[in-house]
Amino acid sequence: MICAASVAAAMAITLSSCLEGGGNSMRNQVTGVVRLDLKTLKNVLDISAYESFYSPAFSNMEDGKCCQVYYELDFELPENSAEMLASNGYYTVTVLDKTEIDRYFILSTADTSETALSDEIPLVNPVFQTGGYVRGILFLAHQFEGAEDLKTDWRLSYDWQNPYKSEEGGNIYDVYLRAVVRVSSTKTPEDRYELCAYDMNPFIESAAQREKGLGKDAVSLRFNYVSEIGEDGTVVWSKSDKLDLSVQMIIPETGTGLAVNK
Repeated sequence: MICAASVAAAMAITLSSCLEGGGNSMRNQVTGVVRLDLKTLKNVLDISAYESFYSPAFSNMEDGKCCQVYYELDFELPENSAEMLASNGYYTVTVLDKTEIDRYFILSTADTSETALSDEIPLVNPVFQTGGYVRGILFLAHQFEGAEDLKTDWRLSYDWQNPYKSEEGGNIYDVYLRAVVRVSSTKTPEDRYELCAYDMNPFIESAAQREKGLGKDAVSLRFNYVSEIGEDGTVVWSKSDKLDLSVQMIIPETGTGLAVNK
C-alpha cells in the first residue's frame, strides 16, 4: 500500500528534506500550480494548501499551469523575513530549473473498454511515484516502455454513477488510466517515466467529504490500467495497490499558515 505519508514526503511540504550545502539555504525539487496572487499581483507557485513560492521565473506563466522546479531557498534574504512572510504569504526562491507538466482533467465516464485505443501503449506501473497534491491536482509519475523521444497523451477516468466500492471495511475509489502515442518514434524502446498532473475535482473533493463524514482520514484510490495489449487488439486490465490520500490534504482546514521547516 502506498500511504498518504508517501505523498506528503514527495510534496516537499517539509522543506528540511533533500538539503544541499548548509547554513540557512537549501536546494530541493517540488511540483506546484501557478496562481496569480491578487494581493501582490504576482504569479506564485502553490506547492501545498498552505505554502507558495515566488520567483520571476513564474511571471510569464498562465494561471493554473503546472510545473516542477528545482529551486534554492535562502532563509537569510530580507524577502524571507518573518515580517515579509506574514505580509506576502510566500517564500521568495531562485529557480534553477523549471519543467512544465502536462495537465489533464479526469473524465466522469469510466473508460473500461477491452479493446485497445488507437496507438495505445501498455503501462508497467501507473503509480511509479507520487509527486504531490495541490489545489485538486494530483501529480503522478507513470512507468512504461517507450523511446526517449516518444510523446504520449494520458486519459484518467472514473464512474461518476458508482465512484466507489465497499471493500475490506472501507471504500475504494477506482480510477482508470490509459496512455496513447501522440508522436511516434523509431528509436529503441526503453524504460520511461513521465510525470503528469491530473485535475481530480470535483471527484476527489466529493470523495474526501464522504470519507470525512464517515470519520475516515484518507481517500483510497485504486488505479486500473492496461498492462498488456494482444495482437488482436484486446487489452489486459490490472490493478495497482491502493493509494491513500489524506482527507486533510484534499480539503484542508483554513488558518494553518506557512509551515516550512528549515
